[in-house]
Amino acid sequence: HNFGTAFYCRAGYICLTKASFDHPTTSPQGKICPVGHYCPKGATTEIVCAIGTWNPYVGQGACLPCPSGKKCETTGMSTYNSCPIGHYCPQGTHTPIQCP
Repeated sequence: HNFGTAFYCRAGYICLTKASFDHPTTSPQGKICPVGHYCPKGATTEIVCAIGTWNPYVGQGACLPCPSGKKCETTGMSTYNSCPIGHYCPQGTHTPIQCP
């Protein structure tokens, strides 16, 4: 498929106008998707991970939900933070819930 680029990129990569294969790692053809972001199939730019998610790896097509017991309170996280004492944090938490 050709969607405005020379090659339709696989998930985890960004293809720019002169891409000659689906997983470029250097400019000007494209690059691997950075941490804290994801790149779905056909991406021409990286997308920042939403709050409640994180991505510690390069070359990913999706972000990971924040693990239980942790919080992911900002966008673009490549690490997560511990849930504070007196709160609980289910999977995907961005705002800790105070214990009753």
